[in-house]
Amino acid sequence: MRKKTSSRYNKKRTKSRVGSDNQLEGLTYHYRDIQWFWQFLKLAVDYEGKKLNVGGRLVWKGGFLRKGSKVRKGRSLHKGAGGTSHQTTQKRVMSGGKDYQIKISGWSAVNLKELKRLIPILSMTKSEIFKNYDNWFKNNGHLFQAKAVRIVNSKKDLIDDRDYFTIQIPRHLEPYNIEKQIEKIRQVHKVHRIPPQKSINFYKGIVQKNLQRMFEVFKLKETTDKTSKEIAESLKITSKGKMYISDTTQQEKGLRVVQDNYERVKYLIINLCKGDFPKTDKP
Repeated sequence: MRKKTSSRYNKKRTKSRVGSDNQLEGLTYHYRDIQWFWQFLKLAVDYEGKKLNVGGRLVWKGGFLRKGSKVRKGRSLHKGAGGTSHQTTQKRVMSGGKDYQIKISGWSAVNLKELKRLIPILSMTKSEIFKNYDNWFKNNGHLFQAKAVRIVNSKKDLIDDRDYFTIQIPRHLEPYNIEKQIEKIRQVHKVHRIPPQKSINFYKGIVQKNLQRMFEVFKLKETTDKTSKEIAESLKITSKGKMYISDTTQQEKGLRVVQDNYERVKYLIINLCKGDFPKTDKP
């Protein structure tokens, strides 16, 4: 039996951990959620100054080359004038829709120049993405720091901060009773929750598997000549455990999923530039 190995890249890091002073340190978002923010922010930085088309569709614009010339894989042969064999060559172009100039106006708390110095993220391997993110987080993790529950060993350790309210918990209490009593104290003494003060806010919660698929689709669309069908096959896009490409009907569903994911990444980049992440609605 093969022994299971655990990659540090697959380990889930939570919102809180114990720091060097044995006090809890908190994050406003999960570590991997912050990674997806960084990954798409880096993508937006790479595309700054360029144009992204929204609402259009990719079409192949063709021409002719002499036999033996390099062409897109799978194109057919045609007979030209005088019986000479020619092969079609096609270039992928965007037809219709609206062009948006990419310019980042949000996220003033982040040093974008630091991201510009890195190679384009679509050229990075998976390990390079994790390594670069880890390095970036070491310098920018404070942007996501949240105040955490702390233990007070003496009066001098008390913090004069309206974000905290102080209670004493008997050690013999069960966790369930602790939660019940704390909530009761909050109600009786009207200790209401205060919205966290943080530099970076996300538009909504993050579904990591959706962002993973969207990123992979966008990368293949932008860096290869693969068709939507080939991308669906390559990424094994599934729904309810069933391959989209098993028959004609399922194949068309796969094409739509790939096309929709490609479009939504463009929506996400444009909205991110304005300060909203992860917003995938049409801008």
